Amino acid sequence: MNDFRSEPDYLAERRRVIRDNHPDRGGSDAALIAALNELDEQWARKLQLRKQVRTHRPSFIPEDVATQAADTAGEYIDRISRATSGIRDKSGKIVANGFPEKLAQRAGRLAGNIRHTVTDRIPSEFLKGYRGGSHNNRHRRKPQ
Repeated sequence: MNDFRSEPDYLAERRRVIRDNHPDRGGSDAALIAALNELDEQWARKLQLRKQVRTHRPSFIPEDVATQAADTAGEYIDRISRATSGIRDKSGKIVANGFPEKLAQRAGRLAGNIRHTVTDRIPSEFLKGYRGGSHNNRHRRKPQ
């Protein structure tokens, strides 16, 4: 097929997108147009992938199996692309908030507090005994 707009699967998805984003059902014209453009881009990629499958498919793999595998791979690629863009958007908001700098400051303070506690607050006798290697030998048996 040269044009995906005549495929029944595309038409069914298009009707679903229109139903979900129609202004009469609470959507907006801009959201509907954006969703339809996204659908067209997905199907254009799918059609391109199907053409490549037909061109480069080994003879021992049936065409319907290769097409199904290509469609599944395309769905995974779309899913990963959406997740990646979502993560990119969220990370941009986090960086804009100054969160990494605040986190680094808090981690530095925590490390400083721990160092101060270990070196200054713990009794010096314990530190001397620990560093000197003198351990409690009370439970050790004496050789006879």
